[in-house]
Amino acid sequence: MKKQKNPDIQLLRAAAIIAVLGFHLRPEYVPQGYLGVDIFFAISGYLMTVILHEKQLSIKTCLRFYERRLKRLLPAYILIVFLTLAITSFYIISTDYDFLKIDTLWSMAFVTNFQSMFKKETYFLLISEYKFLLHTWSLSVEMQYYLLAPLILIPISWHSNPLIPLVILSGFSWSFQSFIPYPTISFGFVFSRIWQFLIGSIAFYVLQRHSTKMPENIELMKDPGDNDDVFEIPSRKPRLLKYNVLRFLNFVAIFAICFMPNLSNNEMYKSFIRMISTIFGGISIFLGAQSNSFGKFSLLAKFGTYLGDISYSVYLVHWPVIILAKYLMIFETIRKF
Repeated sequence: MKKQKNPDIQLLRAAAIIAVLGFHLRPEYVPQGYLGVDIFFAISGYLMTVILHEKQLSIKTCLRFYERRLKRLLPAYILIVFLTLAITSFYIISTDYDFLKIDTLWSMAFVTNFQSMFKKETYFLLISEYKFLLHTWSLSVEMQYYLLAPLILIPISWHSNPLIPLVILSGFSWSFQSFIPYPTISFGFVFSRIWQFLIGSIAFYVLQRHSTKMPENIELMKDPGDNDDVFEIPSRKPRLLKYNVLRFLNFVAIFAICFMPNLSNNEMYKSFIRMISTIFGGISIFLGAQSNSFGKFSLLAKFGTYLGDISYSVYLVHWPVIILAKYLMIFETIRKF
């Protein structure tokens, strides 16, 4: 078998971080860029399924799963949180710094999403305030799902057709998010987001069924970049042109959704647009496994892959930098020139 890397995972990460940056810097131009986080959840769900599926499932496998995730996420996360504390101590007033210290406690416990729920403060209102660690809500949701993932994915893997329980559980989670009358719970509660992680799991099992033969061992890379999207698949030449056209159109659709005007503030509209963007993310994962050829777009793909490689670091850094710039009125100063 030939070892092959799914290239579209890094490109998806690049698309997601571009959308998030656009929404936070220029929401008038990228009004639905917040959907980039939804795509990150789908990617994480896929990679969790890959990791948990690589060997015979056991307590040891689960512990290894947590070890890999924590090694990848924690060092940079802790560094950025404490750098934010250290740097802002020179620039913000004591009252705001006291609030930041409280936010730090919530973020270090990976429960920033619960902080918003307890205070009944919605994300879309908080982004206009000086909340330096607001972006850690998504990492809190992801860490909470890590605790649940083995309990969900292992029993599902025992089913003769794992897609059936995955679709049913996804439907329950999406319905909960869509119809619960509390916006903070709908947005930030982990059960409201489980379906997005499961879209990634669905992509994995669809890919497994689609392949003529799946590997007995899914071999993961162990470098600091955590290339969990590397796996062995049979060397084959599918209809490359068809898959490449579909890949291109799928990415166009993802960007179109993020950049299109927000057609409604209705929660049901947000649920549907969130579902569409997340499904497109899952489709990209599937299509990327069929072809690693980019043709004339190879140079652009290399840039996208690089941006995908650093997307986690960019995500961690970008929000504290933006908020500090707003706090010091740097954007207003720049606009004057």
